[in-house]
Amino acid sequence: MRRTLGIVGGAFAVTTGLWAIGRLAARRIEGDVTEDDGVFALAAIWGGREFESHAAPLLAGSARAVFGGVELDLTEASPAAEGARLSLSAVCGAIHVRVPASWKVDVAGTMRGGDVHVAVADAATLPEDAPTLLVDVAGRAGGIAIEAAG
Repeated sequence: MRRTLGIVGGAFAVTTGLWAIGRLAARRIEGDVTEDDGVFALAAIWGGREFESHAAPLLAGSARAVFGGVELDLTEASPAAEGARLSLSAVCGAIHVRVPASWKVDVAGTMRGGDVHVAVADAATLPEDAPTLLVDVAGRAGGIAIEAAG
């Protein structure tokens, strides 16, 4: 029984330490990001992160999930006239992005041992001047989902 408690206690201590280190690393990556910033960087390392952008205009953003998850809501943001760019990286983690149904979304990149799920309107059905979001994806053993709200 003592051995089992020691193993459980040790595992808890290691996990707690990794979570704390992950939070510090995420803060260094993010800086003082606010929901009105036209350029932002998000990170979830051994934890989770939720962010809702209200940027007008939204120029660029990035999100990293390493053994963690990011929930990114862009439904209240407005891309710049030339469009916005989003860079997503998931390593043994997950990123979920919500966009307005009226946006054109163009996704490029690769996930190794993971999956990218895109459920947005077909660009052919949207007006030619619809707001555009270019998304670069990368990662290993993770998942990225980009979905239209509504």
